[in-house]
Amino acid sequence: MFYDWDSFWRATAASIFTYSTIHHFISRFNSSKDVRYRWKNNNIATSFIHSTISSIISIYLFIENPAMCTTDIISSFTRHAYSFVSFELGYFIFDSIDNIRNLSGRHTFEILLHHIIIIGCFGISLYLGRYIGYCVISLFIEINSIFLHLRQLFLFSNKSKCDQIYRINNIINLGTFVVFRFGIVTFMEVWLIMNRSNVPLILSFIGHSGLLIMTIINGYLFYRLIRSDYSVKHQ
Repeated sequence: MFYDWDSFWRATAASIFTYSTIHHFISRFNSSKDVRYRWKNNNIATSFIHSTISSIISIYLFIENPAMCTTDIISSFTRHAYSFVSFELGYFIFDSIDNIRNLSGRHTFEILLHHIIIIGCFGISLYLGRYIGYCVISLFIEINSIFLHLRQLFLFSNKSKCDQIYRINNIINLGTFVVFRFGIVTFMEVWLIMNRSNVPLILSFIGHSGLLIMTIINGYLFYRLIRSDYSVKHQ
């Protein structure tokens, strides 16, 4: 049985309902006749809202209980943190379903692989009632996702890459990418190695495998960003 079944299912269900509602609300203001374009725009806008909410709450939870993300990552967490990770699980379930319903090639596969890893790891932590702080740490990556999704929204609105606001967002995007994607994943990997005696072998294997896949996905995404925004032939 889950560590806190009531908090888990309520927060997860509330999240799926919340983001389904947000997605539906956004779609009412999108008049594009291109079905694929309209869905993609709606999906990215919903993801942008999620990233913003997730980042703010992650920072709040860190301030509320710093030990959860620093000195006692395995067992220290608050009820708020448990509910928050459950709520995040709901978003990734919602977005996985949304992407499956609107398959768009290789990009969809990358997103689904990313989401499956998160759903699996979050699910294990929520079931055990341990490593909740580890999950919260991983969600700091959403700080970069704010600017990553904002970049896509700029492109959807046909904003020129030479536009000043696009360039400013691009610089922040790349900076936060290094700090909150490469940096957080590196921290999580180092922590897992240093605490290998405190983490069961199967969970350690799952953690290392997930982080390896995340590193590959992030590396390829970073390469695509550089190639798209800085390669001469793409200017």
